[in-house]
Amino acid sequence: MLVGFLGTCTTNEFYGHARLLREHMGVFDHRCPIGGRVQHGWRPGPAVHIDDFAHSQKVYAWSDRAVAESAKKGISATPIGAPWLYLLDTDLSIVPKGVLAVPQHSTEVRRFAEGDIFWQHYVGWLLNWSKSQGLDQVTVCLHAANAGVRELCESRGIAAVTCGAVFGNEEFLPKLRSYIAQAEVVTSNVACTAGMYAMAAGKPFFVGGPVPQAVANHAIRDYHSIVEDRTWVSRTFPDVTRTPTCLRDIALDELGVQYKRSRSELWEMMSVTCPTQGWLAIWEQLAGVTWT
Repeated sequence: MLVGFLGTCTTNEFYGHARLLREHMGVFDHRCPIGGRVQHGWRPGPAVHIDDFAHSQKVYAWSDRAVAESAKKGISATPIGAPWLYLLDTDLSIVPKGVLAVPQHSTEVRRFAEGDIFWQHYVGWLLNWSKSQGLDQVTVCLHAANAGVRELCESRGIAAVTCGAVFGNEEFLPKLRSYIAQAEVVTSNVACTAGMYAMAAGKPFFVGGPVPQAVANHAIRDYHSIVEDRTWVSRTFPDVTRTPTCLRDIALDELGVQYKRSRSELWEMMSVTCPTQGWLAIWEQLAGVTWT
């Protein structure tokens, strides 16, 4: 049913998540926001940042882990699986080559590491590690805010790509899926969302290389201390800190594949509001009828 809600959350538009969920429900009007807050990335803690959470909002989590960790913080979350799971199937019959690196890129990394010697260290490590693995083609996927690093990468023979801006970018996830499909191996310096996507797609994933020291020493790091902790990572995702490893079942569980909802289930669970114009068309799509 079409129901109202108290407030909308702009982070739902990150990575094109809202569009994927709307279209899965048969709602193709971008003016129809989703009520509540959708988890917008894999993380070991609760589905949403506590500081950003309003108790009047409904929370939609990805997985059992996110639901359980949210409950520890007094947040009731409903699992719906990662929006990534709602991407339409696409023919990605590509011969994979080389390694795709997706280094940590949070607000903190952009704030403290941009222009820092960290990138010199990371690029050097990436080239040496790739050579040790026999991976001649090296690609790094940069956050749009780290565009200044592109010249450094290309000067060392590394192809630099980006999925573009985060907010409202409907091509972000399709691009990332394509980059992952083109690689033999995916790596990051932390356990991360891209790593879950890669392993879910059947790709070996490796966690290695330096992390920005300014971030590692920052007092307000939220969950960064966990995803940077190689002991925690190796315990949670066995072997990924030792050698490229594909833990597909674990990754799918982290993405909440068992909670991926049907069109009607998602519609019943989520609060969606739309302009008056178009409601009839949406009802027709959901009901499978048309007025003549």
